[in-house]
Amino acid sequence: MSAGTKMSPTKRLGYWVVDFLIDYLSPILQALSTVWLTVADKPAFKLYSQNISNSEYFDRLVKLLQNDWSFWTPAFLFILGTIGSMHRTHAVKKLQNQIQEMEQAIRSVHPEFKQAWDTKLETLTRNYSLPHTTRISVYKHEGNQFTLYHRYSEDPVLKKPGRPFYPETDGCIGKAYREGKCEVSNLPCPQTDLANYKLAQQAQFNINSGTVDNFKMKSRCYAAYPIYELNKRDKIGIIVFESTLPDQFSSIDLHTKIKGKEGENLSILMAAWKNVEPSLIYAKDMGY
Repeated sequence: MSAGTKMSPTKRLGYWVVDFLIDYLSPILQALSTVWLTVADKPAFKLYSQNISNSEYFDRLVKLLQNDWSFWTPAFLFILGTIGSMHRTHAVKKLQNQIQEMEQAIRSVHPEFKQAWDTKLETLTRNYSLPHTTRISVYKHEGNQFTLYHRYSEDPVLKKPGRPFYPETDGCIGKAYREGKCEVSNLPCPQTDLANYKLAQQAQFNINSGTVDNFKMKSRCYAAYPIYELNKRDKIGIIVFESTLPDQFSSIDLHTKIKGKEGENLSILMAAWKNVEPSLIYAKDMGY
């Protein structure tokens, strides 16, 4: 069909019927078969079906179904439920196909994306002589939460991603987002004093005990700062420096550096990838 040509209502209905039969004919027939077997097994029906002609057989079947609502109502609901279940399955399959298409597009740029951010965060690590116990994470703000944008550490275990989403109200991320920075230099040692470490996480960051138990990295010091758009008005992300050792960042003055040229470089890098990065809001709109 050429561009701009309208499809007639009859043809549109025909396409809809074909699509419906392709998607739902098989499960409907299966449901009807189940209903039929259930009817045939009813004692009253077996009694009616003995020694009678075909026409009388079906006449009595109709009367039985008309009078036996205790069977017909759940049978109807069963068929309706089967159709509904298949509709949901079809919708999920469609979304899965869309996810695969998105993942394919992301994979096509992912190596360059990863390399660019690895280079940037590795440069920060080396320029400031950060120890191997340090991890740097960049989080992007979308909606009312943050997503992990990229993460770097010289320790491959610390570099592994954690939760996909982080609330904007909790943690050092939330504190930096609300207050403009979050700097904590010496939390209790989680290996020797886990109880007080959990209390400190609750008091400082509103992180409960169960969430702390799931931390892959139990950090003792944090330095987190907003990343602004190039217009310097809107916060688009947070960069978090953290270490399993205490007091690793106080001598570096990371706040001044991120407010200055380093923060501007991060903003430029985020802007450069804006059109190819995965979007949480788009994913939600699409139903993922």
